[in-house]
Amino acid sequence: MKRSFIILLSFLSVCFIACKENTTDGMYEDKIGFLNSGEQLIGAYIANTEIEFESPVYKSGIGTGQANVVASLDEATLDEYNLAKETDYEMMPADCYTITNSDFVLNKDNKNGVVKIKIDVKKLQALQGVMNQKYVVALKLAVNGDIALNSSKSTMILIPEITGGIRPNSAKVLWNKTFLDMGIPNDNNAGSFAVTSQYVFVNGRSADLKYFDRFTGAYVGSVVLPFKGNLTNFTITADSKDNLLITNLRNSATGNALQTIYRIKGTSAPVKYIDLSHAYPNGRKLSVTGDLDQDAIITATVENSSRVIYWLVKNGVLVSQTPQVYTADATRITWATFADAVALGTDLEKGMFIVGNGTRSNLGFFSKNGDSNAEYDLLGGGLDPASFRSQSLSYATFNGASYLAVAAQKTNTEMLAVLFDVTKTSNLKLDPNSQKLIAYRSPSMTTLNNGNFTADVHLKVSDDLNTMVLYGLGTNGSVYAVQFDNDVP
Repeated sequence: MKRSFIILLSFLSVCFIACKENTTDGMYEDKIGFLNSGEQLIGAYIANTEIEFESPVYKSGIGTGQANVVASLDEATLDEYNLAKETDYEMMPADCYTITNSDFVLNKDNKNGVVKIKIDVKKLQALQGVMNQKYVVALKLAVNGDIALNSSKSTMILIPEITGGIRPNSAKVLWNKTFLDMGIPNDNNAGSFAVTSQYVFVNGRSADLKYFDRFTGAYVGSVVLPFKGNLTNFTITADSKDNLLITNLRNSATGNALQTIYRIKGTSAPVKYIDLSHAYPNGRKLSVTGDLDQDAIITATVENSSRVIYWLVKNGVLVSQTPQVYTADATRITWATFADAVALGTDLEKGMFIVGNGTRSNLGFFSKNGDSNAEYDLLGGGLDPASFRSQSLSYATFNGASYLAVAAQKTNTEMLAVLFDVTKTSNLKLDPNSQKLIAYRSPSMTTLNNGNFTADVHLKVSDDLNTMVLYGLGTNGSVYAVQFDNDVP
């Protein structure tokens, strides 16, 4: 026992001496460097006039030495960075920024300093635009005195990006009303809605079309639908200029069946717009990009497939009653009944976003040829296809950024909407919870036994371009409006 105690005491003594020696080495190894060296990415919101970035500089160790520190621009640092990262950044023009507190003394009583860089947002925006990275501030430290420079912490590359779109943390609920509040019965048949510059139109199958003030949710009136029925006014959508489209469910699995799409201008009486027998089972979702009085594309997903049928409008005239067919890569996406497709332009040249729930559930961006260019990780993003039917899309540009809203219904009890920043369509490939991608995730909305599992979503930008509102609908639940702005508070 005594021998074991002596061995233990000897071991502890060795450990104490070793730790003391290591601590002493570190304590007396004074060096100076940036606290956050290397590349530093910052976002500058477009509505700001200027932003200030602070880069701390510190002295390590407990020595009594003193040194003068100078942070200055260094082209060589930028050249080395561009070579290593295979980038082509340029030094920011001198009139776009100012550097203050770049020369100071560090010693045992004053171990920290801060280099401050103030950037003129408007001047930088004029040079590199929004959502781009081109100009940087490259700094290198120099010391003169008793303290050495930490070479691994001696440089810093500040990379600013002017960000547009919605102002961070500007989400504000304008209103949230249950179906019962709005006089809509809970019967599983109100599965779609549309938004114009003034109104929200809620489509209850077999019922006339009720519309509400889009800013307050207050009931305004109804549009009489002579053709209303369980399958005849099945789903509704709107273009960018107050034109509504309502289609029947053309659900014959084989052979030709009639698809009738009615058009409503403002709140006027509906008129037949498309009336054609064809062989494509569709009508559960309808989307429009553009203005039916100018140029537009109408898209409708075909059930149990990877196909989208579409109609083109040129100079206010429907090109043909007969739809054309777009086919997405079936190895990347194949849906049953829940699907939606939204084109980025008034034709297919810029591609389209598609969401579908089925054999190969997916949310992605597809080229004009049907190739998959970017896909979102539904499971990683909390929209597991085993539980959620992601089914409705809306696309809008706002304040220099582009957004995609997605509505998803979880089983029959819960609906939510997610707003993605897709200014770069490749953003969909980012980490599914990245702050650069997820602009807003709505709280879950309770739906009372939503038997058809239906949900819908729309984005609407104000005429003055200062606000954008996300509207969501969950059948047998609620309709809500969340507003975003682009102002600095």
